[in-house]
Amino acid sequence: MTQVSKITIYGDQPAQMVEGLAAQFRDGGAAPLYTPETQTLELDSALPRDQVMDLVGEFLQAESHEARVLPTHDAGRIAVKPAVRAL
Repeated sequence: MTQVSKITIYGDQPAQMVEGLAAQFRDGGAAPLYTPETQTLELDSALPRDQVMDLVGEFLQAESHEARVLPTHDAGRIAVKPAVRAL
């Protein structure tokens, strides 16, 4: 089973979205580390990819963020990207 330990957040996402997403993965009271320079949220422990994608997707939908969660070529990482808007 593939484990995910990093979430890359693309685009100009609001700080509260990043903070809220980090809160979804609090482990023992410590929030995951977010590095703005690399736009990477590092989880405290690796979790199953399907579980992480479901949690992120549910959070984005519940908070009405215009973003989507996607797998990446790096098995230990998923991505959050801005939703594509139709013109």
